[in-house]
Amino acid sequence: MSMRLPASARREQILDVSVQVFARNGFHSTSMNDVADAAGVTKPVLYQHFASKKALYRELVDDLGAALEQAIVAAVAEAEEA
Repeated sequence: MSMRLPASARREQILDVSVQVFARNGFHSTSMNDVADAAGVTKPVLYQHFASKKALYRELVDDLGAALEQAIVAAVAEAEEA
């Protein structure tokens, strides 16, 4: 079991780990047990942060999409300055 983290840090840690688990196994083959085990938390802790596997996955997709958008905007701005 991981050390006790503030809720926001625990949530980020779960997101960081879950993206790796989903990437390795795919959505359908990944269970909430898989994510909880990889994150070093219990399923109840996982469900305190995310209502379902779908909710967890959706937040991952939204976060990764936002990061990609920011990278594209920065690259375009940099290219326009050159």
